[in-house]
Amino acid sequence: MRCNLRSQMARISAEMTIIDAIVGICDGNPGAVKACLNILENGESSCLIYLDELGIYGDRIYKLWSSCCDSDPLKTIALLCAHQNEIAGIDTQTLNHAIDNSGEGIDWTGLEPIMEILRASSAVSGSSAG
Repeated sequence: MRCNLRSQMARISAEMTIIDAIVGICDGNPGAVKACLNILENGESSCLIYLDELGIYGDRIYKLWSSCCDSDPLKTIALLCAHQNEIAGIDTQTLNHAIDNSGEGIDWTGLEPIMEILRASSAVSGSSAG
């Protein structure tokens, strides 16, 4: 499945609990559930909504988190933030290619400023991410 904002039906709705939202986008994939929980532990529930908007579900969530982002929730958040804000060359084609090819095509040096901001906010909030 590719990111396609126009043809996807959203799986997350405003009346859902966080658990319902995770179940809705993870398709029973335990790795995807772990990825979503790690993202939530870093206070970024908006990333789950953004994954839904992009049409990234189940095993693709897991591949994004594990293969592209080394199972690092801050890297995952930074990559999604870069895509959403169209910075560091992370367009939809680059994101899909990275998901399908173990992170190939991601220039992490371009994402370092976002990572620094996330690290600083995690330190302030007391998050255990790193």
